[in-house]
This record gives sequence, C-alpha cells and structure tokens, in this order.
Amino acid sequence: NSHFKSMGIFTEHSFNYNNLIFVSAMVRRDAASVFGTETSSIWYPRVSGAFRLDQLGGFPDFMTLFKLRTAYGETGILPNRTWGIPTLWGSIDSQYGVGVRLTDIGNPALTPERIKEWEIGFDSEISNFALDVTYYRQNAEGSIIPQSYVPSSGINEAPMVNVGKIEGSGIEFQLQGIWSGAAMSGWSTGFSLGGAYQTNEVTDMNEELIIDGAGGGKQAYMEGVSKSTFFNPVNTGAIFATEAGQIVEEELSPRYGEDAQIGEMIGVEDSGGSIVNGVGIPDWTGSLSLNFSAYGFTLYAMLQGKMGHVLYNEGRVDMIWGNLDNGGYYHGIEGGEWVEYNEGAGTQVYGFDKLTQAIGYGDCNITEVPVNGYAIGSQEYIDAANEWARTSPYYDANSIEKGDFIKLREISLAYDASRLIQKANLSNYIQSFSIGVVANNIWKKYHKEFTGMDSELNSFGYCSTPQNMMQSWTMGIPRTISMFVNVRF
Repeated sequence: NSHFKSMGIFTEHSFNYNNLIFVSAMVRRDAASVFGTETSSIWYPRVSGAFRLDQLGGFPDFMTLFKLRTAYGETGILPNRTWGIPTLWGSIDSQYGVGVRLTDIGNPALTPERIKEWEIGFDSEISNFALDVTYYRQNAEGSIIPQSYVPSSGINEAPMVNVGKIEGSGIEFQLQGIWSGAAMSGWSTGFSLGGAYQTNEVTDMNEELIIDGAGGGKQAYMEGVSKSTFFNPVNTGAIFATEAGQIVEEELSPRYGEDAQIGEMIGVEDSGGSIVNGVGIPDWTGSLSLNFSAYGFTLYAMLQGKMGHVLYNEGRVDMIWGNLDNGGYYHGIEGGEWVEYNEGAGTQVYGFDKLTQAIGYGDCNITEVPVNGYAIGSQEYIDAANEWARTSPYYDANSIEKGDFIKLREISLAYDASRLIQKANLSNYIQSFSIGVVANNIWKKYHKEFTGMDSELNSFGYCSTPQNMMQSWTMGIPRTISMFVNVRF
C-alpha cells in the first residue's frame, strides 16, 4: 500500500470597468507529500486582461467588436503519488515461496512541471465576418517524462525525470462568416476556417539524451531539436560500382556475389549512426466547415488536415519482409488505398515493388516500368536505386514516412419538420421532429510517400514518453454512414 497527502487552494478575482476593460487574476497552490524530497508544494499564477477598443467610438458601424487581449499563466503536471519515492517493493509468489520484488523506482529529486505561457491576440467582428488571432510563447520547465534504461542495467522500471527546458511558440486563428435571409422559408449559410502553427525546441536537458520507442521508431528528447524527434540510423542511398572487379554485395540482388557492371548498385549506404529523421508532432493543423440551411434542410460538411510531421510505419517493414518474393500478391498499399496490379512476385507495398522491378531485382508485373528494369547507369536507374535503398527494410527506420493528410471528416443532411408539425396542429403532441443522415471519413488524401492505411493512427495512443507516433498493424478508421431520428414529445 502507498500513503500520501495532498492539498490545493486557489483564489480568483475578476474586474470589469464599463464593459471596456476586463482584468482577471488567479493563483493556485498545490502541495503533496510525494512530490519528491526536495519539493513539497508549487504555486501557479495566472493574469489576463482585455480592452474593447470599439467601445471608445470612432469605429464604422459595420465593426461591432474589436478587442485586444493578453494573458500570462502557469500550469503543469504534478508528480504521481509514487514517482518521488526512491523504491517500492511488492510481494511475489514463486515455487520457492513468497518473496519480494522491486515494483517502482522513483526519483527523490523530482519536481512538479511548470509551463509558462504568454499570449496576445485580438477578437473582431466586421459585418458578416468574425476573426480571432492569437500568438503565444511557451516555456516548459521540468517536464516529467520516464527515463528508460537498457536491460543490462538491471533497472526494470523507468523512473520519472525532469527535462530542463522546452521553448515553444505558435499562432492560432479562426475566421467565420455567416449570411441569412427570409427567402426559402428562412435561409442561412456560413463557414468556419481555423488553423494553427506551432514550433518547439528542447533548449536544456537535466539528463543525458532521453530516448524511447519500439524498433526503428525511437524518438528522443535532446537539446537543439523538437521534442519527440525521431532519432535512428537509416539508409541514405545506394552504392554503385565505379570500376571493374567490384562484387555485388546486395543480398536481394539476383546477381548477388557476381562481378558488377560499371554503374550497377552493389550495396546500400547507411547514416553511420542515429540521425534526426523528423518529428511526430504536426507543424500545421487546420479545419474548414461549411453549412447551408433552407426550407428546413441543413447541409453540413467539414474538412480537416495536418502537415509537417512524420510517423514510424512498422507495418510497412513486416509487409515487405513477410511477403518478399511470395509469388502471389497482386495488390499493395499506396497512400492509404489498395492498388491492384497484375499477379506476380512482390510484397504488399506497391511503391517498393515498383522500385524493385525498376532496378531489375524481380518482375512484379507492374506495367509502369520495364520488365527487366531501367538500363544500368541511366538516370532512371540511379534515381530508382537510391530510392530503393532509402526505403529498404534493412533499417526499420527507413519506414519513417511523412504523415501529412487532408480528410473530408463529415457530410450530414438533416431536416427539421417543426413547421409541418405546426401546420398539422400536432404541436400539442409533438414539440419537435427531425431526421437526417451522417457520413463520416468519406474522402482522404495522404502524402505520396505514405504507404499505410491511415496516417493518424497511433499504436501507443497518448503516452508521456518521447514515443508519440507509431503504427504497427493498427486498424484504420472506418467510413461510416448513419441515420438519426429525433422526436421530442
């Protein structure tokens, strides 16, 4: 059993002067007995202010709101009840009797996380439009993440540690528009466009490199790069024969062990160690929604997208090694869709099969490239060989791919029959009645380099470790169509 004590207290005060100036302040204190031996409590303050310039006068009539605002606040994740305790033991049964085992390894020096954020922005309403823009800067001090150790260390648990400092900034905006009229039994239409850009960098580490993740999808916290950066060895390109007498050392080549021709690929170059391979957190996110109503019908649609991130597609590695030269597959995955081509040898990754045939390593019955591959030494051959090497299954991290996407999330059509109920004099029995149909995940478009089913999927879900974007045979989000009927008596 574990024993702990915790408490918290906060106070908040707001001030409003003539609907012109708004000020709010709050302070919060959290205390617990297991923060760590060096810390027992922490204070988190917050203050915000806004100024409605439109209330001063002098603005045109069509500008109904223009408010400047700024805020500063602090928050953070508090340590778990056991994270600050050096060691915790539990009982275990074995063939030799009841014994004890180490269940938790804590960090007595662990401190609560402190995230400091300052933002500035404005809200405006001009005629039929509304625009909100916010810029922010964020400094995270003492972020709490687990420090994994190699099995040979004998440490079977990952104690939590504090990262020194992570600096970030970003901008967010939302633009809305709405129009309406009395025609068509009362019509209205509108849109909402939102977007955000963020960037961050680890500027100080209290510990050495913190890295975690499966296979070639290890991600790291290290100084000078963004958090959750992929850091793995990869293949960088092909090695070509430059003189007579060189041997083909590529084991998947049908000419393995033979004398190479000048210009023929004889091997694969690697990075010589772990290198940065992208970040699992998108730089850009955005959405666009549209709606139109008339004659009691409402049509709604929403698009969403993310850009500037990568993911580790471990399923691609298995789809290549598990089916290499199977002689039976005739379809593969490209950009989240199945691509069918003539039956023949190959894998379940269409792009890899295409490159394999292009360099003369096998006939996958793909009509886009010559059956025996491009001529050795030609530019087409060189380009295909380099790309084949960079995406080969030798290093798992060669399957780190761009995760950019845009999706049509939803289309819905609903009908409100309230007017019909009133005309039929049924309002004493039925207050409201509506019916509709909703379609989700209707259309999607991924980066051309992506070979999986859905670049949003994450096998690990949310976790506090550096690992935040990996796929390993995770099922895709299905396309669904549903109907609804709402009746209120």
